[in-house]
Amino acid sequence: MDNHPASAHATDPALPDASISALKRRIAVLEEENVQLTSKISHSPIHSWTREGRAIRRLVSLVDPVTDLIMEYDRRIELAGGEENLELVESTAE
Repeated sequence: MDNHPASAHATDPALPDASISALKRRIAVLEEENVQLTSKISHSPIHSWTREGRAIRRLVSLVDPVTDLIMEYDRRIELAGGEENLELVESTAE
């Protein structure tokens, strides 16, 4: 006996035809629901100027001295009033 699920129910007398029909209907409903859900997924890339700006600042800061980076981080923490609000602080224009 092979392990293919379609051939298993053909030789198994324990599954009545009504159960097989109900399972096939359930599969059809689930496949339709899957198509509807996958059609709602947006395949467009998420574009964010903020993210791009952060990436550029990080690339530029690779050439900055470490002491300047530490002073800037400390300044931002002071302005934000803690690390949890750090994202709200604007960067300095250099």
